[in-house]
Amino acid sequence: MLILLPLVVAVVLGIAMHYATPDPHGRGVVLVPAISTAVAAVVWGTMTWMGFADTNFWIWLASVVVPIIVTYPISLWIAASRMSRDAAERARLGVV
Repeated sequence: MLILLPLVVAVVLGIAMHYATPDPHGRGVVLVPAISTAVAAVVWGTMTWMGFADTNFWIWLASVVVPIIVTYPISLWIAASRMSRDAAERARLGVV
């Protein structure tokens, strides 16, 4: 049950990262929080499998920090690729 706490934190951090990256309207609202939550779940599950107890400080820290480290660059990459593809498509169509 304690896995729900880091997952909720990951969702909140994902929403914050969604709006902190450029062009938040160029991708779905759920994409970045979903990536962040999936990363947090994998980190929590992996560290639990490795023998870390749910009362261990490191499992909580990793479940919060690793999703930020992984998700923010992914969201920047998604935003940049979407903006460049949109610009290329506007140029191809002749739209200003």
